[in-house]
Amino acid sequence: MKPLEKRVKEMEERWNANEGIVKKGVEVCSGVELRQLLEGEGVEGSTIAKLEANKVGGSLLMKLNSDAMKNHLNIGLKERLVLIRIIRSWNNKEMVEDKDEQWNNEKVVEWFKQFGFVSAQFIQNLSKLQINGSMLLEMEINDLKELGMDAYGERIEVMNKLDVLRLEQGQMAHSEEVRLRNKMEAMEDQFVERHSEMLVELDNIRRENEKIMKRKRVEDIPNAFLCPITQEIMNTPVFASDGHTYEKAAIEEWFGRRKKTSPLTGAVLRSFKLVPNHSMKSLIQEFIQNNQ
Repeated sequence: MKPLEKRVKEMEERWNANEGIVKKGVEVCSGVELRQLLEGEGVEGSTIAKLEANKVGGSLLMKLNSDAMKNHLNIGLKERLVLIRIIRSWNNKEMVEDKDEQWNNEKVVEWFKQFGFVSAQFIQNLSKLQINGSMLLEMEINDLKELGMDAYGERIEVMNKLDVLRLEQGQMAHSEEVRLRNKMEAMEDQFVERHSEMLVELDNIRRENEKIMKRKRVEDIPNAFLCPITQEIMNTPVFASDGHTYEKAAIEEWFGRRKKTSPLTGAVLRSFKLVPNHSMKSLIQEFIQNNQ
């Protein structure tokens, strides 16, 4: 087996192992398994080092809140919000799902501007940290102070509005959970709505691939970097529940055509969840940079 093929196989095996650890319970995992899980979820190495230096195992990690991460572990706000989202998913025995971020930083900034008292410095801090919708929903009252909102009354007003936003998101999640009793129909609704957008994404990827192909012979491009569906270099690689890696737009388009099976094996997929393959993306980016 070639070195790259071996790395890809190890990557897929590690993802399957991580999913098994989460389902078993992060509280009982070993230190090595916890590091593997955190790396798989894209947590920064400096954050993992702080957790390890402070002897934070799986059981303690699952109980941490934002204040404890800040005061005892010196973890920055953005990484705290990322960790809290991960912990919430793990509490539900799930890996963090890869899904389009409906609220980017610009929309979060616009949401905060509804409050007439928000300062320019606060907005600047939001933009600097690139706070998105997922992070916003995980915020606590002291996080607002860290971003530059000192007045307690103002923070209370924001948190009240944020509670309403969380409730709306929760109701949406509940409706989706009900619809998922018939999973394929729910996936079809979602992907039909995004079908034209996914086709545009795939077209953009093909154009980028054409540029790369002109600089590099096709036979020189590692097969592992090619999406099994499009046979083109992946831009946003994700794991599917069959343990294989695909271009996100391509596998979503596959599901949108009522496909319930693995594109590679033909076996019926146990789930339509997609998880980012951070390691593969790093390898591809390194390859492209070295061949520009």
